[in-house]
Amino acid sequence: MADSNAGAWAAPQRALSWSTALPAVAGPAPLPTLWSARNCRPVILRAVRADDDELFAGFVRAMSPASRHSRFHVGLRELPQTWLDALVRPAADGWAVLAIAIDGGRIACVAEARHVPDPDAPGHSEFAIAVADGWHRLGLGDELMRRIVDHATHQGVEHLFGDVLRENGAMLRLAARHGFQATAGAGDPRLARVARSLNASRAASAVEVPGLVH
Repeated sequence: MADSNAGAWAAPQRALSWSTALPAVAGPAPLPTLWSARNCRPVILRAVRADDDELFAGFVRAMSPASRHSRFHVGLRELPQTWLDALVRPAADGWAVLAIAIDGGRIACVAEARHVPDPDAPGHSEFAIAVADGWHRLGLGDELMRRIVDHATHQGVEHLFGDVLRENGAMLRLAARHGFQATAGAGDPRLARVARSLNASRAASAVEVPGLVH
């Protein structure tokens, strides 16, 4: 899973409250933190919380159908409860961040980023990024990708990867900018796998796969 959009939620006062945020997530970049988009609108990046159910459900609901399909690789409007539970209550060895901002006059989630260790491949972790439709091209995807790479590196992850729909050119280009190489996805012709080694001191060079990045 690698790319999507976001929407709006419950408990608006708490969503932007520094005092109720979770303790900082381990990693080189502390959380919560204030970040400014290219349009100068402030965004708070904070760890996902167990009470973010309605916030995250609204985020998904507000996506365009194409964005939801890019993120989850299936057609849906509402997240199944089991999916929602897993996304707002990640495993202890996972890492998940929400971007919170004022959007359309209300406090909303405008992006998510996460990486989750692959239980079948030690040292490997799968990432996902989702940015709300109205927040594309404002630098948020790049900022979240940098934080994913930094945090995964700090955790000792050796290989970071994501499965992306081949039609999702925006996500493929974002991954390429951050040193990921794209190859054919295993077992599903709709997908490309983007991957990057984190155990080398030099950044992996991006490789364009014909038919994937335009």
